[in-house]
Amino acid sequence: MRTVALVVAILLGVAAAIGVRSYMVRQQRETQQKYSPVPVATARRSIEAGEKLDPDMFEFTLNKPANTLTTQDITRDQIDAYVGRELRRPADRGKQIFAGYFIEREERGGSRILAEGMVAITIGVDSTSGVAGLVRPGDHVDIYATTIRSDVPETLLVLSDVTVMAVDDRVNEVPAGLPGYTRGRAGYSSLTLMVTPKNAELLVYLKSTARLTFALRSLQDIGKPLTGMPVITEQNWRGLLGSDKRAPAPASP
Repeated sequence: MRTVALVVAILLGVAAAIGVRSYMVRQQRETQQKYSPVPVATARRSIEAGEKLDPDMFEFTLNKPANTLTTQDITRDQIDAYVGRELRRPADRGKQIFAGYFIEREERGGSRILAEGMVAITIGVDSTSGVAGLVRPGDHVDIYATTIRSDVPETLLVLSDVTVMAVDDRVNEVPAGLPGYTRGRAGYSSLTLMVTPKNAELLVYLKSTARLTFALRSLQDIGKPLTGMPVITEQNWRGLLGSDKRAPAPASP
């Protein structure tokens, strides 16, 4: 009986020793992984804001302990997600390239931006009809149509307080101060509007039968309906001169 107890005690001791050793090996491995150096992306040459990252621009000459890495650090297995993307700020030669240096890609598709029951329709504009390049995604506009009726031109308000969903292909405002990014984007050639299906049908018809002109709304007037807007014709336009007694708002200093 005493021999059996001794054997059991020895076996328990061996099992405990194996368990302790396994624990120590596991802890050592985890410690090594935690503090092992991880290469992060650095600039091989100076990179200007607006440039697109390509493989010749970066290298991995800086190592950081694994436990100090953040979401801003770009490692070898992450770099492919940044190649081809534009930088919003410059990166100096030999310095680390951080994730926050890049212009965010638009992650939401157009259908995700649309409100329920609404559709998107794109209208071509020029510098005059499109408010001289002042419209930005998220702005609200009023839409006027000039048509010919009985050989006489007339202008009328078609839709008011319409949300601009996109300017050209931009659904977000572009970052300012990026020569490489904004080159060729000072103006735009189309506005995409968020409207009801019936109003979309109306605009599709008017695109081919009338000249559409957009008027930009102030932030203070968003949501306010336009009332008492007459149809402007050759017969009445003179009588409407000076009928709006509201004084123009003072210019901002």
